[in-house]
Amino acid sequence: YANAEDITKEIRLELNKACDDFKAVYNRDNEFICALYNLGNIYYRLQDYDKAEETYSQVLQHDPKFAEAFYNRGLTLIMKGQVDKGLSDLSQAGEYGLYSAYNLIKRYSKNKKE
Repeated sequence: YANAEDITKEIRLELNKACDDFKAVYNRDNEFICALYNLGNIYYRLQDYDKAEETYSQVLQHDPKFAEAFYNRGLTLIMKGQVDKGLSDLSQAGEYGLYSAYNLIKRYSKNKKE
């Protein structure tokens, strides 16, 4: 992803509008966790890592085996500098079938050693 600073004002407005839409959908049907998951993705894109982490954690409360939520929360934690916690989430994502997580684990574990 590009830096949040590189996002044009128009795109930022659209992303914020999408946030409102996903929140509205989730508020009407809190079992529709894909709306919540996509909200987390927007927060990540906007580099609001605290909100992204919180949102992915909410998704995982609903579905503790949502591999993509573990994967994205892992990336979010790594971006926040919490590499060990992030690697743990990436490992969970891999265990739940998102095998591309193992490549990131290898990369970030290697970076950690250097």
